[in-house]
Amino acid sequence: MLALLCAEATRRPSVALAAPTGKAAARMSQALHRAIDGITGLDADTAAFLRGLESQTIHRLLRLRPPHMTPFHHARNRLAVDILVADEASMIDNHLFWQLLCALPDHCRVILLGDSQQLPPVGAGAVLNVLAADTDPPDPDTARTLHALLPAAWRENVLFARHARLHISHRFGSDSAIGCLARASASGDADTAWQQFARFPNHLQQRHGTPAQQAEAFYRAQHAYWQAVDAGDIGAAFARHTDTVVLVPPAAAMPPPSTKPASTCCAGTDAAPPNGLPDKSC
Repeated sequence: MLALLCAEATRRPSVALAAPTGKAAARMSQALHRAIDGITGLDADTAAFLRGLESQTIHRLLRLRPPHMTPFHHARNRLAVDILVADEASMIDNHLFWQLLCALPDHCRVILLGDSQQLPPVGAGAVLNVLAADTDPPDPDTARTLHALLPAAWRENVLFARHARLHISHRFGSDSAIGCLARASASGDADTAWQQFARFPNHLQQRHGTPAQQAEAFYRAQHAYWQAVDAGDIGAAFARHTDTVVLVPPAAAMPPPSTKPASTCCAGTDAAPPNGLPDKSC
């Protein structure tokens, strides 16, 4: 997308990449640099320009200053940017998004990337979830008002087709155990979600125990990760930090209340770590 926008522009646009957290910003930069190598026919100047882009946190972009987190960039001191790409937008709360928009020039193109089913923001609001919701075209009165406010940019079919939903996961196959379980959980289909445990007995298991027992099991499942942390091996730590992942499904997909000890759904690969626990847990 950035390559196309650069090709369409009469001059090289100023591009800012941002994400809510430092980890997300680092992964965004890595993903962009990997993608450049896979684009055929990309001219050398554009490729060099895109490789020079580095993501940063939204807080650093706005230069939010403690203790009151007052932004250096705001409506009266805007960022000099033509295109803003914000990743992991599901974690952006209302206030931070408002601060971000206030700091952007009127001509700036804003591209939000993320999954509305993933981590919500810590603060109030769920910007991406609202923006990604399907909406009906405006009634005639609203359409006239919007046309008056946006006379030069009014295109109803574009304004209300404001998002594209991607369905191909590059983390796991759609027919894999975790793929089927995640899809059923995200849709709130509890019956289908629990049926996946019978369908994939080698990859999905239920483990019962108290919260303390579950926490200990998860800690042991991350043995390789903690070894890398203790050794100061940053590369190995990042490579193993998702060995155990805890997913919290929507309430509609949770099992009914039970008097049994807490249970955990575990999704793993056939290769288990030394402690015998699955390599992936959810």
